[in-house]
Amino acid sequence: MSLVTQFLSQIQQQVRNQQGDQLRSWLQVEPESPKQYHDLANELRARFSRQDAIDKVVEDALPQQDDLPEGQATAWPGLLAFLKDYLTYWRDVNFADLLGAHQLLSGLVNSCSTAFAHPTYGSMLLQVSMSLSETLARLTMNLNRRPDLTRRLRVVDDDNRKSVAESSAEIIQKIFTTCLTDRSGTRTSKPEGKRVGIYMFANLVLKLLFAEAYLQTPPQLVSHRSNILTYLIPSNLLLGRFPSTTLLSRPEAQSLKPIFLPMCMAIRSGNFVQFQSHLAAHEPWLFEKGLLLPLSNRLRPLLWRSLSRKTFLLTYVPPQDATSRKAATLDLSHLLAVATYVQRRLEGWLPGNPTAHGRPSQANPLFMQALKNTVQSSAETTLAPPPGGPRKLRPNEGLIWGNALVTYEDIEMTVATLVQQGFMHGFVAHSQGRFAIIGAKAKGSPVLAGWPNVWLTIKERRHEDDFDLDQVPGWVTL
Repeated sequence: MSLVTQFLSQIQQQVRNQQGDQLRSWLQVEPESPKQYHDLANELRARFSRQDAIDKVVEDALPQQDDLPEGQATAWPGLLAFLKDYLTYWRDVNFADLLGAHQLLSGLVNSCSTAFAHPTYGSMLLQVSMSLSETLARLTMNLNRRPDLTRRLRVVDDDNRKSVAESSAEIIQKIFTTCLTDRSGTRTSKPEGKRVGIYMFANLVLKLLFAEAYLQTPPQLVSHRSNILTYLIPSNLLLGRFPSTTLLSRPEAQSLKPIFLPMCMAIRSGNFVQFQSHLAAHEPWLFEKGLLLPLSNRLRPLLWRSLSRKTFLLTYVPPQDATSRKAATLDLSHLLAVATYVQRRLEGWLPGNPTAHGRPSQANPLFMQALKNTVQSSAETTLAPPPGGPRKLRPNEGLIWGNALVTYEDIEMTVATLVQQGFMHGFVAHSQGRFAIIGAKAKGSPVLAGWPNVWLTIKERRHEDDFDLDQVPGWVTL
């Protein structure tokens, strides 16, 4: 039995059982796909060079049936057309030719969107549509970095004024519209069926148009490019990507540099005090732009990551024996001490005796003596409470929640969350009260192993995790 026949036989079974997850893993289009797909491409070139040969083998392998048992599905015309285009894609694609690959993939995604629109069985292609759209988006962004290729495309297709990104976004938007018009469920219920994909496809479309907007805006339109960067920079900050020196040196970034550069410095060092102070200084502007709440909340995991990393650098003592197999660890009690110190600084506590090296205090000596008598001993803290009492913090201004004390349970839960997100690599040894780092020898350093690059972590997790139909980003349970 030929590879093409075996491949289509598996597809037919997955369609019959409505196995959308299996279809996604089966219908791959990446150049890094397993060897079997490249063998399939070779067979298609050798035995199915004519389009009618591909049409016949698909129609024979996936016949359309009328009477089906409950819970089973059959092929439909849109699906057959999509599978024909899929085999044509593998037969004709040359991954070294980015423009040609993009054209073939665009046609394939467009064909998938037509099959996806089927009212009865189309929803089984939701995961396939998402996978193909993500691949198209990545290929489009790669093409955007090759002006020599996009320039050639504009010369060939002079009548079409749309950019590569705009054309790709339109194709993906068709799938988004199909999700949007799905009427399954009620308005206030949890999204079901195709409606689950609304958030995912909208995000892909906006991502393409957002990045393209900055690239296409002429440099002389400084205010326009500045408006785009106002949101493009913080969007990347949330992903762990900071603006480069080159970008911040451009004219359109000059008004934004005083806002975002100190923010980046605070995140890198885990300096909550500097971060909160900077947000407060620019609060009106950030609030007006709709950035205050997203930045004050969504950047906190990155701050905690940097704070834990700095604590490890300050407290870790490597073993004397270079051959020791003992894992490098971070004592969570040390992180608790640091977090308690930071929380008090946020509340206005002052280092040491603030008046010892300054001008003579004008406060009442009896008041100062009473204050001194109530201050905790120096063995417990090096900070002095503010004379007017701790500053009342809003919920998003404290380490945990406003003025709430930082507990050991908070520290353990925060570290466990960072591990789950992939921002720290290791495990929490609950009985020992330590975070143990995994893979320090392989990486050459416990710091590199324990605190991986944020952007690479997010990107790898995004492509490796299974697509969960029950998880809808942004969905709020009523």
